[in-house]
Amino acid sequence: MTCRTTQDLSLVSANASPVFVQAPAEKGLGSFAIDFLMGGVSAAVSKTAAAPIERVKLLIQNQDEMIKTGRLSEPYKGIGECFKRTIREEGFGSLWRGNTANVIRYFPTQALNFAFKDYFKRLFNFKKDRDGYWKWFAGNLASGGAAGASSLLFVYSLDYARTRLANDAKAAKKGGERQFNGLIDVYRKTLKSDGVAGLYRGFNISCVGIIVYRGLYFGMYDSLKPVLLTGSLQDSFFASFALGWLITNGAGLASYPIDTVRRRMMMTSGEAVKYNSSLDAFAQILKNEGAKSLFKGAGANILRAVAGAGVLAGYDKLQGRTLLDTYTYSSFSSSRSLYSSPHSLQQLLHCPKQLKLQYFHSFPLPLRVEQQPLPRLSLKRATSCVSTSILLSSVMALDHAQIAESNMASQPTRSSAMQNLTRHQHHQYLKHVP
Repeated sequence: MTCRTTQDLSLVSANASPVFVQAPAEKGLGSFAIDFLMGGVSAAVSKTAAAPIERVKLLIQNQDEMIKTGRLSEPYKGIGECFKRTIREEGFGSLWRGNTANVIRYFPTQALNFAFKDYFKRLFNFKKDRDGYWKWFAGNLASGGAAGASSLLFVYSLDYARTRLANDAKAAKKGGERQFNGLIDVYRKTLKSDGVAGLYRGFNISCVGIIVYRGLYFGMYDSLKPVLLTGSLQDSFFASFALGWLITNGAGLASYPIDTVRRRMMMTSGEAVKYNSSLDAFAQILKNEGAKSLFKGAGANILRAVAGAGVLAGYDKLQGRTLLDTYTYSSFSSSRSLYSSPHSLQQLLHCPKQLKLQYFHSFPLPLRVEQQPLPRLSLKRATSCVSTSILLSSVMALDHAQIAESNMASQPTRSSAMQNLTRHQHHQYLKHVP
């Protein structure tokens, strides 16, 4: 979302609404480093908490490959049985095996996303209203796929190492020996047996998976939103949140076979028998194991998403005032959305659009609002806080609305901060609850 004013924002910031104030300007590398580290802490907490279910998901997903190579004696009978066997045979701490590589992977991934996103966004700068839906849709897939593939090129080996460590079952080999002794050992043995190509086995199908997931996500969202979010549900925060959650998991489930194929290909590095290509892997899995094998671990994958979101919600609740009062937007968010806390549950329920409209001041003078990069804004100290992970999910569920034109109220009042906002031809009024 963007805005341009005919006056210098600094002249009116002192007269802004009681909810919004202008924040200090970004300070280059220092601001980037702070946001980078804060995001890293949240990611580390979430990934570490969800690591046990993540490892179980990988074990169930790749068990047929492990059995084929003699590294697993018998298949797992379900999520619960996999947990019990892993703890009994390897110890409770083994549930976090591979988590270090997963946490480390976050930092270069986010830094690379930050570096690539603006370039590809400008390269495929299509607007839905201006260029048409299909051109915008294709541009979205192209930009997301290109940025994702560019980042993946640098961090794929860490994902490979995490997969191999998580699937290195201790009881699989005679005497309880593991195949790998740690992260460095994965690199050393793979480079020795297969070279650099061994670290990137499954890379091509992974890039395809990025595009497929984004296509399914946006396709389902644009199809289901006009049908489901109608009437009283149109402005419902929980309905938008539920739709976003369902679409995210639906797209993930539909594209899950691609994830299975790429991880099964990873598992063949260093082995005598390898798949010739991703298509060969897909065909062999279907022929020898059936279509059901492509979805093994999908249930654990959904539980992992729930666990990660729940932990983030609790973590952000504890750190709410610091995070929400100081870091009001993510430098890595494509829309630079603000993360902030509504003043009451009623405001959250009745004004869900505020989650995307918190960019705007309630100026004392009438100003035209047009398109231009936004200034950085922040909230004054909030009396209550809502998890940023929940807000992020709801922002994801709301489409990236384009501001066509709006007129600010001539006087800032407690009941109306913005009027005549065109959002898909629906006029919405944003109300502030003190």
